[in-house]
Amino acid sequence: MIHPKQQPTSILLEPELVEQLRAKGGKRGLGYQTMLKLIVREHLHEY
Repeated sequence: MIHPKQQPTSILLEPELVEQLRAKGGKRGLGYQTMLKLIVREHLHEY
């Protein structure tokens, strides 16, 4: 599988937010960073 080019970035998140991402991602078999990317992709158009 070839992944599109990605750009590294840095973001500061509250520990509680990271834990929520871990919990929700875990239910789907995803890591917290993958879960965050999924949320951004699905909802960015709303802003």
